Amino acid sequence: MDIQIFVNRRKELGLSQIELSEGICTQATLSRFENHGQIPS
Repeated sequence: MDIQIFVNRRKELGLSQIELSEGICTQATLSRFENHGQIPS
């Protein structure tokens, strides 16, 4: 998976990590995914 596509799309939509992660996961989890490619289990 190309994580940069995911990050770019989030930014195109004008969403912060906090907004995108709301109700799904923590902002820290999303940050780890975007920055290090760590997929939560």
